[in-house]
Formats: sequence, structure tokens, C-alpha cells
Amino acid sequence: MIAFPVAVLLTTGSTEPVSMTEICQADVIEKFATSTGRLKVQPAARRADGSWAITGTVDRPGKAAAAFQCEIDAKGRFLGAAETGAAER
Repeated sequence: MIAFPVAVLLTTGSTEPVSMTEICQADVIEKFATSTGRLKVQPAARRADGSWAITGTVDRPGKAAAAFQCEIDAKGRFLGAAETGAAER
């Protein structure tokens, strides 16, 4: 589990900050065995309970495009990405 401040940036040990969106993209790329160019990611949306959701679609070669959602809890812990169904065309 990756934790980071909901203020959007995380220090990963390097000098480069990482955003929630970048962490989401990395998880989606790994889970869907794809590349950044095949992702369409919406801006992070904060929920009433303080948690965050990042939604998007991934174009998978030889398969139908899929919708996904990344979850970040109210404490800033990245909970993961999951497929949420077929992407609308």
C-alpha cells in the first residue's frame, strides 16, 4: 500500500514529486499490461468523506476498452485500481 498526502504530491525517495494520478496510472499500466499512451485519465475527484477517486479508460490491444477507477482513502493511502466495466465509445 502506498501512502501520500492528499495535497496531491508524494516524495518517493527521488527528488521528483509524484501525483495521485501518476500513481494511479502506474498501477493501471501494470494491471492491464499497457502503456501510458493507451490511458485516458480524468482529474482526481474528492468525495464527501475525504477519499479520492480517479476514473478513466484504457485501450487494450485485441480486447475491448475498459473503464477503471483508482481509490485513495481519506488518509491518502492508495488502495488500488480496478476495472469497472467496458468503456463507453
